[in-house]
Amino acid sequence: ARPPRARPCMSLRGARRKRRRSEGPEVEGGGAGDGVGAWKLGGGGGGSGECRRDVVERSAKRGRDDAGMADGKEDSKSARGDDDQDVELEISTPVTPRVGAVGTAPGDGGDGVGGAAGSGTTPGGSRGGAGEGKDGGGDDDADVEIEISTGLTPRATGPGEAKDDEGGVGGAAGPAPGTAAEDGSASPITDIVPYFYGSSTALIRSFAFIHGDSAGGGDGRRATSEVSTFGRGDLGQLMYPCEAGAQLVPAAVERLNRRNNIVALACGSFHTLAVTETGELFAAGCNDEGQLFQGEGEAEEYVQTPTLVEVMSAQQVLQVSAGSAHTAVVTASQVALTFGSNEFGQLGHSAGKAYRAPPRMVRGMAGHKVVQVACGTTHTMILTQTGAVFTVGCGAQGVLGHGDRENRSEATRVQALAAIPVSQIAAGDTHSLAVTVTGVVYSWGRNKHGQAGLPTKGDAGVPHAANLPCRVQGLPELIQYAAAGSMHSAFVARYTGHVFTCGRGSSGQLGLGDTSDVDVPRRVMGELADLPVREVALGNRHTVFLTVDGSVFTTGAGGDGQLGTGSTADCLEPQ
Repeated sequence: ARPPRARPCMSLRGARRKRRRSEGPEVEGGGAGDGVGAWKLGGGGGGSGECRRDVVERSAKRGRDDAGMADGKEDSKSARGDDDQDVELEISTPVTPRVGAVGTAPGDGGDGVGGAAGSGTTPGGSRGGAGEGKDGGGDDDADVEIEISTGLTPRATGPGEAKDDEGGVGGAAGPAPGTAAEDGSASPITDIVPYFYGSSTALIRSFAFIHGDSAGGGDGRRATSEVSTFGRGDLGQLMYPCEAGAQLVPAAVERLNRRNNIVALACGSFHTLAVTETGELFAAGCNDEGQLFQGEGEAEEYVQTPTLVEVMSAQQVLQVSAGSAHTAVVTASQVALTFGSNEFGQLGHSAGKAYRAPPRMVRGMAGHKVVQVACGTTHTMILTQTGAVFTVGCGAQGVLGHGDRENRSEATRVQALAAIPVSQIAAGDTHSLAVTVTGVVYSWGRNKHGQAGLPTKGDAGVPHAANLPCRVQGLPELIQYAAAGSMHSAFVARYTGHVFTCGRGSSGQLGLGDTSDVDVPRRVMGELADLPVREVALGNRHTVFLTVDGSVFTTGAGGDGQLGTGSTADCLEPQ
């Protein structure tokens, strides 16, 4: 097997663990950390995903107490700075239609801030800069008084496909997620979640069935899902035994599909997690650093099939994200819990315990309601209900955004964005992305290949890394969604569904027809020239596109079958 590539903050001990996990089929041009990228229905991605208001309310009735997971009692005083008071807004808990949900709240045709055309906002939400197509970046964000949803549900829509009062999600053609024609036909795939070190891919396809009520003769709806995976699977990350070490075409995860309705997936370098409709958390793959957390005692190093994370049974999980060897979740109480590897403080708790740290609340987040978590290799990003961004973990390459390269063991707010409400975050290997409610993108961290979307040359260039958030100036349209891969990034335009990519292109992962690096985001054309894209997922060296009609396109490295084409050949353009 190819030895792992060097990474900042990688100790000798850590390097040995990465080398051990990298054993298996050789990935052409790849290195340690090749894992799974995930697709899911009804939630945001790679780290994306959203909380649901209805689930939050149900959880309150159940009387769950996340404080019991705390690493000791934490000061309840808010850690937010004075700059928080500069923005008067209320960002409602994102409401994401899960499998079986019928549409979203009626909107006003796309004028809502932070939503795609056709998705609208919470009733009574103000129309603002984004709805008017204005840039809205910079200090103007501080003057916005709005009530919005920070969820990633509203995706870019194609021309003429927006819907108002019919419950359409993101204006996609066809039925809303979880609905179907009366013949019980399957809905298309409607959302995806990536992880940047993936050399595998997982998908959730929704099915909805309409049946008569024998007592009253009325109609009833029941929804279910089917999870399929393909690509590298030697360590159990495909959630089923893979004797060949790689799966070239999609194969169903039978043990997961048999009894569970899966609404969210997240994948780390070598582990995969799934969230059920009832908030249970299942996991499979590599567990050598406790990223699956099967208990305090001796646990299996590899788990080949989906296994319930029993320690989380008292919690109702809404969103999950996975790093190289750590896991973060958002519960129905809007609390962030983390577990697994803590070598660089990326868990935000359990100081002094580098590995197999149990689930605990992230320190520094008391008093904040969390709506999204995003895990990088050895750092974690957290987004709150008020649009504030916090980071914790390894600070190499300035990936934490605090103006230095120091590690943090407690979540710290990114002060450079204090007056700019953020609606979505994405974490790459050593770079970070944030999309504001007005559709502007900020990035920071490593930029050697242009993965931060910042020029690498010239007087204003950022040749290596940015320690503070910088606005990505090269994007010609407002952005709805951003995704971060190992060394490349992608952005989906809010109103047109155009996709722009930048960063390393060595295997064609940018989808631009060649293998050149790109530091200023360029639009992906080819097969996607006339197809609006709903979401994009990035692996280590491959990219997956989901169009508004549920079609899937892939590009980049295919050495482990992660493109799902039945071949191991690389692709330079989406196919």
